Amino acid sequence: NPQNFDAIARKTSQLSVDINPNNPDIGYQPARQLSPEYFQAIKGKSVGTIVAPFRTQFGFNIVKVTGVKKYSEIDKDLYNAIIFDIRKQKIIDNYFAKLTDRAKIKVNEKLIK
Repeated sequence: NPQNFDAIARKTSQLSVDINPNNPDIGYQPARQLSPEYFQAIKGKSVGTIVAPFRTQFGFNIVKVTGVKKYSEIDKDLYNAIIFDIRKQKIIDNYFAKLTDRAKIKVNEKLIK
């Protein structure tokens, strides 16, 4: 029964109250802070949607979308920091990929047993 979702979630959630005092509500989270499976499960869902069970590295999840922020409502500084980190990581990944491509690796077959 969808009307009982909140009560059942509070009763059965395994989120630690120490980690999340709003147990089991995780609030608004940037996509980067969610596991890829979690984000894919809720992406594009409207408020009130209860998604089918899915698994992440943290176990099985059933999620009810309780809110969606508009672009005008998000923390722009936080998102700028996230975008900066994403771009920085791409630069670093490209740098190491180029180094790997140019590396001259020789295998000494005599030492491999």
